[in-house]
Amino acid sequence: MGAIYYCLVIIILNTFHMYFFLHCSSCVHMLGLTEKAHDMRFEEELEHVRSDLIMQQLDFAQQVENKEAYIKLLEEAYDNSMDTIKDYYNRLLYRLHSLEEQTIELLNSMLSKMKTDLQSDIQRFRKSNEDLKRFQETVVDLSKEREDLSCIAYFKSKHMLSEFDKMVKQYSSEKDKIITFDSDLEIDKQISSITCLGNFKPVPIYASVSTNYLKLPKTLQSREKPNIKVDNDRFDCRVSGISEMPDGTFIIVDESNKKLKFLNKDFEIISYTDLHETPADVCRISQSGVAVVFKGDDSSGIHFVNVKGEDKLIITKTRYVQHLCFGICFSQGNLLVTSDTALYVYNLDCKLERLLYKDESAEQNVFKCAAHPDGTKLYVTNFAQHKLLVLAMDGAVLATITHPELIYPTGLHVATSGIVHVCGMGSHNILQISDGGMVRYVVDHENGVKSPSCVLYSKQKACIIVGQFQNEIIVFKVT
Repeated sequence: MGAIYYCLVIIILNTFHMYFFLHCSSCVHMLGLTEKAHDMRFEEELEHVRSDLIMQQLDFAQQVENKEAYIKLLEEAYDNSMDTIKDYYNRLLYRLHSLEEQTIELLNSMLSKMKTDLQSDIQRFRKSNEDLKRFQETVVDLSKEREDLSCIAYFKSKHMLSEFDKMVKQYSSEKDKIITFDSDLEIDKQISSITCLGNFKPVPIYASVSTNYLKLPKTLQSREKPNIKVDNDRFDCRVSGISEMPDGTFIIVDESNKKLKFLNKDFEIISYTDLHETPADVCRISQSGVAVVFKGDDSSGIHFVNVKGEDKLIITKTRYVQHLCFGICFSQGNLLVTSDTALYVYNLDCKLERLLYKDESAEQNVFKCAAHPDGTKLYVTNFAQHKLLVLAMDGAVLATITHPELIYPTGLHVATSGIVHVCGMGSHNILQISDGGMVRYVVDHENGVKSPSCVLYSKQKACIIVGQFQNEIIVFKVT
C-alpha cells in the first residue's frame, strides 16, 4: 500500500514539474534550444561566447582598476583645487593690496599738491604783508618831509589796496578745501553678489591613470599576416592608410610603391591602381568612394576614387592644394586635411573652407587626423612632440594626451563607439584610448608590431588591422 502512495506522489510531482516547465517562457525557450541542439553543433559558437565572457571579465577587472586609480586622481585633484583656491585668494589679496597702494598714492599726491598750493598762498600773503608794511613806512616818511606828496601817496595807496583786495578774493581761505574719501560702491556690490571664488565641474581626464595595461592573453589572440605585395612593386610596401568599405572590403595606401590596393574580405589583393604622386592617407567619403591625399616635391592634393564593379578603383577627379598633405578624414560633409603644421577644412569640391588649427613650433606637429563619429571633436597626432591632441570643431584644444608608451604617434582610427586606436611608431605599439581619456595597451612588438604607421578597427570583422613598413599587414582577431 505504501508503495502505491509513493508512486502516486512521484506522478503528481512530475506533472507539476512539466506544467511549470512548459508554461515558463524561459523554460520553453530553453526547451526549444535543447531540441535544436539535436540538429546543430554549438561547440564553435560556445567557444566564441566563452571568449566573449572572458573578455568581459577582463574588462570588469580593468574597470575596477581604473575606478580605484580615479579615486586617487580625485584626491589629488582635490588637493590641487585647494592649492588653486589658496593661490587665487592670495592673488586677490595681492590685487586688493595693489589697489590700496594705488589709492593711497593718489591720496598722497593730492595732499602734496594741495599743501604746495597752500604754502604758495602763505608765501604770497607774507610777501604782500611785508610789501604793505614797507609802503606804509614810506608814506609816513614822505608826508613828514613834503606835504605835496600826500596826494601821490593817497592814490598809490588806493591802487595797492585794490590789488590786495583782488588777491585776497582770489586766494581766500574760504576757497580752500580738505580731502574726503568716497568708496566705490560698485566694488561693494560686485563683492556682495559673489558667493564663490569660482566654479567646480567634473571633467574627463585625458591622461593615463595607470601604466599597468590590460594585455590580452595569448589564447585570446589570433594573428594573420596577409601579403599585400604585388609582382611589379619595386620596393617593400609601406602602408600609410587603410579604409574599410561598407561591404567589408578594404582600400590601402602603399606609399613606397605609389599604389592604391584593393583587398577583398579575406584581405587578398584583387586589384590595384598606380599613382603618379606619393599617396599618404585615405578615408571613405561615400558608399563606394574614398578620398586619397598625395604629396610631392612639386604638387600636393586629393584624388577622389570610386569602386567600380567588384574589383576596379577609378580616379574620378584630382584637385591640387597649396600645402603639403599628410593625413585626411571625413566629417560632417567636409574633408579635414593635415599639412605637417596645420589642419585645413575643405568641402567635397576641394574648396578651402578655413584653417582650423596651426602649430608651427616644429615640423610634423600636425601629422594625421581622425574625427569622432558624433562630429563633436577631432583627434590629431603630434608626431614631433609625442602627443595626441583633442580638438573642438572650431579648432580649440580640448586636451593633450601624452603617455610614456606613446612615442612618435602616427596613424589613428576612431571606432563608432568613440574608442581611439593610435599607432606609436617609436614605441612599436598600438594604444587604445577611451572617450574619457583612459589609455590601454592593445598590442606591441611582442605581437609583431614594428614601427606601425596606420591602424583600423573593423567592427564588421571584429579585428584590428595594422599597417607598417612591411610587405604584410597584421590582422588581430579576438576569437
